[in-house]
Amino acid sequence: MARINAVLRRTTNLTLDTHAAIDLKIQFGPFILNGSARCLLRDDQVVPLTSDELALLITLASKPGKPFTRYQLATKLNNKGSDHTPDQRNIDMLVSRLRKRLEEDPVSTRYIHTLRGVGYAFTNELFHASAL
Repeated sequence: MARINAVLRRTTNLTLDTHAAIDLKIQFGPFILNGSARCLLRDDQVVPLTSDELALLITLASKPGKPFTRYQLATKLNNKGSDHTPDQRNIDMLVSRLRKRLEEDPVSTRYIHTLRGVGYAFTNELFHASAL
């Protein structure tokens, strides 16, 4: 029963996050993140992102300023439907790849901030969110 409840809890959280992202349109800097189209635009050009990178960006950007631990992000990105938790170091790699796509200088982070000892948070500056 505990195993079934764990699977249902993860699936329910993922479903709620997915539905919330559908109506989300976020503008930050030169970017527009469109939840319904599941794409990121920069100056009207599509920025190529993997599904995990997009899911990570939607998760972070939907709650600007809110810190997420690596474990929370790994759990939210676990879409394999199994009981294992993805390696939290994969989150570091996803953030690194996402920063390379978002930042002009990936070393000076403008959008995704590392919170030492906590995890990651999306900037709450230069930000505008609305429903489509």
